[in-house]
Amino acid sequence: MIRRNAGRPQTLKELRRSLSLRNGMRLLIIVLFFSAPALAFAQSMVPRFEVGPTFTCFSGCPSFKGNRGFGARGTVNITEWLGTEFQITRLSGKVGGIPNPTSYGSAHAKFTQRFEDRLKFNVFGILGPGFSNRDEFIYQGPFFPSIGRRFTRFAFNAGGGVEIVPTRIISARFDFANLHSGECEPPYCDTTIATNNFDFKFGIMFRVP
Repeated sequence: MIRRNAGRPQTLKELRRSLSLRNGMRLLIIVLFFSAPALAFAQSMVPRFEVGPTFTCFSGCPSFKGNRGFGARGTVNITEWLGTEFQITRLSGKVGGIPNPTSYGSAHAKFTQRFEDRLKFNVFGILGPGFSNRDEFIYQGPFFPSIGRRFTRFAFNAGGGVEIVPTRIISARFDFANLHSGECEPPYCDTTIATNNFDFKFGIMFRVP
């Protein structure tokens, strides 16, 4: 038998029971700590992941005289208001009648103010770095074929928009952003100039709880 001391169990059996209780409380705290984000998501309409196709009107919008193309976007919602996403777009345009396809993408943070539980829409902002991959066709004169060269440049994407959320599993998203990048100055592509391009996107997002 173990004699009673201040603050200690009287028997070995009680001592083991006290240690088991302490270990159980520690385990419960750890489980609650790591499951809190999941519980928060479960109590709201906020999806864990979103993915879907996008349609883009670039540079010449909103007159729809600019380049147009398609792409895809994926989003991971870290909290109710903060998410990270990656998007990529492929455009087909022309410069001086010469085909000039362009692809560009960005990996950015998404900040969302949610009203979807009551009003079925959210407003958001996006901000982050990216790239612009442009196939330039350099003019060599009337008697020589144009030379194709690929230029990849740093870009920065910033903007915002609205997403309509009619159901838990799908949303319609409208993005209005500015893509800051660079391109070579035609016709000889011997100088790089900074450009700011209006970037409108419409996308359907499939939401995964």
